[in-house]
Amino acid sequence: MQEVVAGMQREMDWKKLLTSITASVDVILWLRNAYLALENHTLAQQIDGREQCSHSDRSALAAIGQTLGKKAGAGRDGREVLH
Repeated sequence: MQEVVAGMQREMDWKKLLTSITASVDVILWLRNAYLALENHTLAQQIDGREQCSHSDRSALAAIGQTLGKKAGAGRDGREVLH
């Protein structure tokens, strides 16, 4: 694919584009994994009758969840909407 800039043709830098997209997806997957791991830990404590979710656990879940929501833009139906 070529684009014309100031009257000159230039090739699309696919390697740079792919690297950028890959990095973005890696961040989203890392955040989702971190959120799910912490949520799993918290739910396991509640199911087994262990102590209730601590304030620090709730705070950590909220922080990761907010960051994940901003990065991934997940919709209510669970499908990912990337901005």
